[in-house]
Amino acid sequence: MKRQIFLVILCLMGLVWAESQAEVWAAYPQFESFQGENGSTLSDQQANLRYRNHLRRAKWLSKVLDQPALEAELSRRVALLEQDSLGLDQSEQSISKLKDPAKREALQLLLADSRVWLKQPVQARGLYRRLLKQGSSETARQVIRRWLHMGEREDLLYLKVLLEQDGRPELITELIRVYPLLGEQSVLLARLKQESRPELRRAMTQALIPILGTAHQGDVIFQLSFLLEDADPLIRGAVAKAMLYSEDPGLIAQAVRLLDDPELAVRREVVSGLSNSEDSQLKERLLSFLDSPDESLRFSALYAAGSLHRPELLPKVLPLLQLENRNELMLVVELVKKWGSAKEIPRLEALLPELGPQERSTVKRAIAYLQGPEQWLAECILQSEASTASGSELGLNLFEALKTRYITQEMLTPYLNHPDPRIRDSVREARRFHVP
Repeated sequence: MKRQIFLVILCLMGLVWAESQAEVWAAYPQFESFQGENGSTLSDQQANLRYRNHLRRAKWLSKVLDQPALEAELSRRVALLEQDSLGLDQSEQSISKLKDPAKREALQLLLADSRVWLKQPVQARGLYRRLLKQGSSETARQVIRRWLHMGEREDLLYLKVLLEQDGRPELITELIRVYPLLGEQSVLLARLKQESRPELRRAMTQALIPILGTAHQGDVIFQLSFLLEDADPLIRGAVAKAMLYSEDPGLIAQAVRLLDDPELAVRREVVSGLSNSEDSQLKERLLSFLDSPDESLRFSALYAAGSLHRPELLPKVLPLLQLENRNELMLVVELVKKWGSAKEIPRLEALLPELGPQERSTVKRAIAYLQGPEQWLAECILQSEASTASGSELGLNLFEALKTRYITQEMLTPYLNHPDPRIRDSVREARRFHVP
């Protein structure tokens, strides 16, 4: 009995010691956990931080900030360790004494983020506004981006006022994005028509582009059509590509006209947009770029051709088997597999010595496909043996592979006794549901 009581006491003491040690170690930055400046990777870490001894941590913070050798590495991370109101208040007093403005602003920004996480909007808003007025342009830009992403209407209205008062171009390019969020696209459109500075015109265009996919914005959308004639090729290309995603036949027809634009950058944007279209007639327009000397145009055309059945274009595709770009080459191999016949097998076999393992696998599948259904099935099974996929995933992959060729029940029968249970199950399911 005494031994049991002793063990219980020992366990309790161990738990108390572990908790105290966890708290002590939690007060020190975990460098690998804090990456990026947008706070995206911080919330999970913040959610797990709970502290009790606020004063001790605040004093530790002050001590750290007084050590120049540590300050550079720790200052941006220390704020994240003060997740309670008292800790934040103590931290803010210490941080305000920093002489380096860049470090002070970075730490104040993280403190404001912590206020938001602790649901203290008044304190956070006050600190954010102070940084907007007194901070550097880079710090102000970070605050603007936060408010544009998750700010309340009061914050957005404040940014609108700031836009009218602050003349720094590097801030205006961020601030103009507030207009669509306030439903004032027409105001931004009017400013765009009057603006002459290229950087601001591009930023305004990027702010307007998202409404191309928004319902009930028809009037504003069609007013953007004038940008297709803009002197800036970057604006023409961006607007044309966005119009191709609008699903509006009128806008798409206007954008397609820019396939003949004299600027290569514009043609690239239009071709890239069309390559992702679900309209086969639009993709047909890209086939003329299959032998383009420009890699970007050629790649988009090859990608689009993958969903079309145009075997008569095979003679135009076969010379592309000499391409050095491996991504392009694999698209060409897939087209040869889809449009070609057994006559093209020697061309594909000639590629194998120069390719890596994954690329060789793609070419071997193409060769087996052109050889006939039985060879295709054997290659699918062979690659399944080397796969680490689960049984269900392997079954789906096998089904996708088999449905492209006429595979009979008889062809599958020998594989019912395969030593790999994943393959046995997959073949059984294929015989039962998918194969005639």
